[in-house]
Amino acid sequence: PDRYDLLHKYFRKICHLLADFDYFGQTVTLQVLTQYARTQFLTPFKKKGSEDDEDEDEEDGGFNVKNSKFYSDEDEDEDEGEEEKKKDKPMDPDHRLLIRSATVLLNSADASVICGVTSLMCAIAPLHEARQCAPSLARHMGNYREMQYVVLANVSTLAAKRPAMFRQYFKMFFIYFDDPQFIRELKLDVLANLSSDSTIGPILVELFTYVHHHDPQFVNQAIRTIGRCALTIPDVAEKCLHMLLRLVSTGSQTVVAQSISVIRQLLQRNPKQHISIIKRMAKLLFKVKIPMARTALVWIIGEYREMIPKVAPDALRQLAKSFKEEAVEVKVQILNLAVKLYLTNPSQTKLLFKYVMDLSKNDINFDVRDRARMVRSLFFTKKSGSGDAKADEWKAKTKTTMKRCFLWAKPMPEKESPFKAREPLTLGSLSHLVQHSVSGYEPLPEFPEVAPDPSVREPPRSITPKNSKKRDKTKVKSIDKFYSSDSDDSDSDEDSSDDSDSSTDSDDSDEEEGAKKTKKRPTKKDDEDDDDEDEDSSGTDSSSDDSDDSDSEEENAPKKEKAVSKK
Repeated sequence: PDRYDLLHKYFRKICHLLADFDYFGQTVTLQVLTQYARTQFLTPFKKKGSEDDEDEDEEDGGFNVKNSKFYSDEDEDEDEGEEEKKKDKPMDPDHRLLIRSATVLLNSADASVICGVTSLMCAIAPLHEARQCAPSLARHMGNYREMQYVVLANVSTLAAKRPAMFRQYFKMFFIYFDDPQFIRELKLDVLANLSSDSTIGPILVELFTYVHHHDPQFVNQAIRTIGRCALTIPDVAEKCLHMLLRLVSTGSQTVVAQSISVIRQLLQRNPKQHISIIKRMAKLLFKVKIPMARTALVWIIGEYREMIPKVAPDALRQLAKSFKEEAVEVKVQILNLAVKLYLTNPSQTKLLFKYVMDLSKNDINFDVRDRARMVRSLFFTKKSGSGDAKADEWKAKTKTTMKRCFLWAKPMPEKESPFKAREPLTLGSLSHLVQHSVSGYEPLPEFPEVAPDPSVREPPRSITPKNSKKRDKTKVKSIDKFYSSDSDDSDSDEDSSDDSDSSTDSDDSDEEEGAKKTKKRPTKKDDEDDDDEDEDSSGTDSSSDDSDDSDSEEENAPKKEKAVSKK
């Protein structure tokens, strides 16, 4: 697969004939040409070859057009500026040929070909040209479930890297009632990646309708997606927080548990403005029975203990009573709460801290026992015979160490996609689909820093010998003879014989030509004169006939008279 030199001679021919291949041939050819282009052409991306850079002017992917003016001069200036930027980085003609040939395949009816073209365009094409793949991928969203899953896997990765490509198609990723679980997960991930100022409104309305679904697992995923959208857009966090509080008061136990865990993440952004919500969460501690929700509530009380100084010690007292019946993760959080309150408010919580330590030391679960022994070794030590100064110094160091461990400021939660493992893998490969590298997987090579010699893709030049001109002339003559008719040959022979005879019989031909010239063709006037003469002649002839008849009658008259007298 590394012998790319075998493709040099046939690269252009393959690009021209790519549309004539069958679906399987096109898919394999696109994979090979992607690897070839990454080794033979320079990077078309900006600054260090970063493929994830987006144009600042197209953050919403052309979806938000409220501030744009129709037929404005500013748009023309921006278009001219973009064209100048494109001209700054000339592209190899063969590189451009490959992109143009692959773009034709975006009209294919096969999903594998579309995925192959998308992988090629995202790997070697500029960002503004790779956006052409979005409509073709969105068109295959109505395909079979298996093909839809493959297409959605590619869309999920692209939406995480380049969300502007699909923002105008975000409604196509809304979930239908008959979608299977694996399709729902991918669609929720795509919606979370496509959330922006222009699309967050319809997306949040759609996500809150999923809360009433009959599948509890899907409901939990929808609530987590709401949290991801709120973390992505801080302006919507307040709205999401109040909508989640509604679910806490009216939803089922699973909905309440997942909502509390999401609220815990949202409170970390600005807890000082949500003291009332923190107090409300502390009151839910005695109503919610799900371990995951109780764990989140205990963490909220311990983390923001200074904002609720009267509520936190009482909450620890209530939790110490039910310590034995709690789940393992809740016990660990109760122990952490006792340590935090002991470090910040020892006068009210010293006895409660010792009581919780004793309960944890004798617990059934070994995780709780190990945590209690670790804390006990730091706080309680045997008295030594050394002076008080050393003991005080050791206590001070212990407290600072405990404060670093338990009271350290927690980092802000980050939005993490459940399909994050796919991002570094090659788009459209089997490893990308299963989210880990399989045997035989090869990542895309890096673009070369120096452009290779483009003349290797030129066709070989033919070597012409010295006598080639003579041979060409004979070939032309033979071709002319082949395409000439027999009549032409006979005419040429007759012409040659006539030429030879014309030299000998020049005198006779001159006389004949002179005689022929003397004979003139009759004109129209001559014809009219002839017609008049004929008419005159006919008139004279008729008159002469009349006169002859009259004369003959006069001669015969006396003869008749004589005959009558005789009778």
